[in-house]
Amino acid sequence: MNILVLGGTKFVGRAIVERLVTNGHQVTLFTRGQTNADAFPDLPHLVGDRLGDVSALDNAIWDVVVDVSAYVPRAVDNVAHHLVRSNPYYLFISTISVYDDPPAGTGEAGNLLGLEDPTTEVVNGETYGGLKVLCEKAVESHFPQHAIVRPGLIVGPHDPTDRFTYWVWRIGQGGRVPVPDVPDFPLQVIDVRDLASFVVGLVESKAEGVFNAVGADITVGEMFQTISSTVPGSAELVTLPKEKFIENGVEAWKHLPMVAAFDGSGHGMMRVSASKAETNGLSRRPLTDTVRDTFEFFKDRESMVVGMSSEQEAALLR
Repeated sequence: MNILVLGGTKFVGRAIVERLVTNGHQVTLFTRGQTNADAFPDLPHLVGDRLGDVSALDNAIWDVVVDVSAYVPRAVDNVAHHLVRSNPYYLFISTISVYDDPPAGTGEAGNLLGLEDPTTEVVNGETYGGLKVLCEKAVESHFPQHAIVRPGLIVGPHDPTDRFTYWVWRIGQGGRVPVPDVPDFPLQVIDVRDLASFVVGLVESKAEGVFNAVGADITVGEMFQTISSTVPGSAELVTLPKEKFIENGVEAWKHLPMVAAFDGSGHGMMRVSASKAETNGLSRRPLTDTVRDTFEFFKDRESMVVGMSSEQEAALLR
């Protein structure tokens, strides 16, 4: 098929493009030319800004559009007007952050977030989920044949967030590593390559609907155990009460990525149901494979953008 990918050079999009090419599809990328502009040099690149000039999309016909880069609804609206001649199947990458404090087991019909100001284009922690809801609605209004994929925490090679990578990297460094005593906190992580395979499967069958694409149910304790038993080195995990982290100004997610809020809020977000996606082809590799490949990809990094500082670790270990 002739497929247009909006984005496609960073993380999720990159994995999707690699899978599409492997499966023999003709792929064109539309990007601003700012992020990893040298990626996929053998593929045609169209340069533009979906919040500005999208004229590069004129006069071409695509069977499928895969959208990994819309964060505000205007980004969908702008490209839609230039794709009307194609009338393509449109697959949009959304997020489970669209759900409004979901209980465990929430499926695709769960309650969605709203925005106090639906005209805002400021993307931050307060608006991200609500804006993705509006993006989904824009997709539904413009493209009769579409699919919406809502991933959870995405991990693996090329991950720019360092959330999962931090623990793989830090434990791989060895030494004494303080970890919070919250082994039963819920967690769902999906390898970016498994997400890409699922997305391409939907594209190839032109399946329609909304799909939660999340990882298998694990816990924070199982994550630490898997990382420790997979990466080389001899790290010692030092388990401390969560109160000790709070007393030392260590915050869940910011300094302890992948650890849910200590007050227990948001735990349902890490137990979203993926049964519909599984019925439609979602499969997952063992977590050990993801840990091993993530370590190999990032092992030479000198620092991470999230995680505890050496000073915070030292204070906790004292």
